[in-house]
Amino acid sequence: KDISALITENHNLLNKLPGVSNLHTDRIVEICRGYGVSAKITGAGGGGVVIGIINHDCENLEDLIKSLKTAGYQVLSSLKTGVPGVEIVEEDEETDLSS
Repeated sequence: KDISALITENHNLLNKLPGVSNLHTDRIVEICRGYGVSAKITGAGGGGVVIGIINHDCENLEDLIKSLKTAGYQVLSSLKTGVPGVEIVEEDEETDLSS
């Protein structure tokens, strides 16, 4: 599974627990998903924060932010790293990872 699928799965599991989510966080996740962004609740419980994973080539980021703000939600930050994320390197007999 890729990170987007895992985030969606994690949100769905957390959403089944009592007192973890609320109507607002559910709506934020729904808005994000409408733009193809995987999102999940996070924090200490009670549904105060949602994080979304956005691909570096997301063409509709500004529209997503506008939709969230129009719905009455605050967008704390959007961060573009400009570099690829974590990679899985399969080690074989010829690979020397010590250098």
